[in-house]
Amino acid sequence: PPGAPFFMPVANLFSQFASDPSTVAKMVNYMSALMSGACILFLVWSITHLVRKLVVTDENNITCGQLITIMGSGLVGALAYTFSDSFWFSAVEGEVY
Repeated sequence: PPGAPFFMPVANLFSQFASDPSTVAKMVNYMSALMSGACILFLVWSITHLVRKLVVTDENNITCGQLITIMGSGLVGALAYTFSDSFWFSAVEGEVY
């Protein structure tokens, strides 16, 4: 599976912080939520980088409208993906596909 080689060591790292063996599953779910948040952060960076390349013609002189376009597209794209069913339900459970 594509995500398993990364998921297993990181889940093991987070499970080491569990105070009781009964809380290991909770720690793995916390890890899943934090990694999903990092994914969304990377998505915002990617979208704003690509839109900046498309919109800005002069790197030294970015107008307010261009800045709103860049940041707005990153925000809308990331929020649309964050609250989609496929991503949301993968983010709140400790499973890897």
